[in-house]
Amino acid sequence: MAAYSHTTDPGRVVPLLSVATPTAKAAKTRKERMRRSVEMRFDRRVIGLVVTLGLMVFAASLGAQTPPDPSAAPKTDAAPASSAAQSSPAAPSTPAVNASGSNQSSAELSSHDTSPTFKVRVNLVLVRVVVRDQQGNVITNLKKEDFQLQDNRKPQTISTFSAETPVSHAIVPASPATVTQAEEPSSEAPEAAATLPQRFVAVVFDDTNMQTQDTLSIRAAASHLFSSMAPSDRVGIYTTSGQFSLEFTSNPAQLHESLLHIVPHPLARAPGEYECPDISYFQADRIVNYSDTQALAIAAQDAIACSGGSIPASAAQALAQTAAERTASIGDSQTEYVYRHLEDALRRLSGMPGQRVMVFVSPGFIVTTNTREGGDFIDRANRANVVINVIDARGLYTPDMGDISQPTQGSPLTMGPRSAYLNEAQFAQSDILAQFADGTGGTYFHNRNDLEQGLRSAIVAPPLSYLIGFSPQNLKVDGHYHVLKVSLAGKQKFVIQARHGYYAPKL
Repeated sequence: MAAYSHTTDPGRVVPLLSVATPTAKAAKTRKERMRRSVEMRFDRRVIGLVVTLGLMVFAASLGAQTPPDPSAAPKTDAAPASSAAQSSPAAPSTPAVNASGSNQSSAELSSHDTSPTFKVRVNLVLVRVVVRDQQGNVITNLKKEDFQLQDNRKPQTISTFSAETPVSHAIVPASPATVTQAEEPSSEAPEAAATLPQRFVAVVFDDTNMQTQDTLSIRAAASHLFSSMAPSDRVGIYTTSGQFSLEFTSNPAQLHESLLHIVPHPLARAPGEYECPDISYFQADRIVNYSDTQALAIAAQDAIACSGGSIPASAAQALAQTAAERTASIGDSQTEYVYRHLEDALRRLSGMPGQRVMVFVSPGFIVTTNTREGGDFIDRANRANVVINVIDARGLYTPDMGDISQPTQGSPLTMGPRSAYLNEAQFAQSDILAQFADGTGGTYFHNRNDLEQGLRSAIVAPPLSYLIGFSPQNLKVDGHYHVLKVSLAGKQKFVIQARHGYYAPKL
């Protein structure tokens, strides 16, 4: 309000005192304070809601991590307790965590409360034995007491013994469930018993050394063989030339078809090809590695004859020496080639489980001082527990007198010595085959024409075999080779097939 005073002029009113009224600035400040108070109340509500949600999530995670108490009440009885817990969640949460913690600690203590463990090294050596009579029939009625076993000429006690057949490891299918009245019986036929692969056989055909007649005989003998395999057998086909291979399979059709690929693949000259002078690998080895003057003189005489007598004796001898060195080099390369592919097949077979058998079908080959790797190959086979059965692809053979259908390329005067070299070469080819079989405990089928029977006994699993186990006493872990000998307690004249040794473990 304003106070007014009257002056001398009656029409004029003069204000005596002015009183301040609320301005626009004061009104703005008051509105700002009201807005801030509203925002603060909203922030408090948001923060309270976030904190509440955080506490609920934390309580839920604790409940999920707590293992269930085996002595807790059933689920139907826990419903009222859960509703009570929702009404006052803070009170029961702490006891629940403590209880779970005590249970977890007690479980930890009980799991560690065990007896001490002692480690004992047990070395059990298993030897598979097949016993046949003189006609090749398997003996099936032997007992544990009928066998005797020696390790490095020391008698051993047989601790385990079992007789196994090709179907010993077949998986028996589960019996079908009883058909109820509500269920209709299935119209499907019951599944056959499944079999685990337990025997792997690698058949290696020596197509680098076999002649055409050898391959024809082998293919005819093996044409009906693969259909009689056991369901647990897996057979792979390999060649020493590396031209064909079939990985392990149980399909008889694929195995039968693979026989069509077994044809000669010589690295040296093909049959029917002759040189001047014509020197065999065996004769070349005698000249180059043994300095056999008689073998060189025979080759020089043949050089003069095949050249028409137009070269002197000194030139003929030089020509014979050159031809011998060339023939020996080609023969050594072919033998090395055979060994490399044999090792490749052995490496594939060694990685397979169960019984491992290699069947080597070959006419044999000459082993010279430059290619004496048979011992190393046998050693690797023994370390991998691979048995090598050998089939002489020549069957029943007679002394080689040369090919009478071809005209002679040498001198008639040297026909007798050359025939002697051919006969010696035949026996030398058989030596390596016998070493493979004898060194690994396999069978050696040779000098017989019933090749089908030989292949069947070498590839198809025997109807029964004996698995003998023993624990060597005071065995030293030095990796040395131990010689085994399995014999029969009786005086029966049976043929025993078993491996001849094993390697001790090495630290």
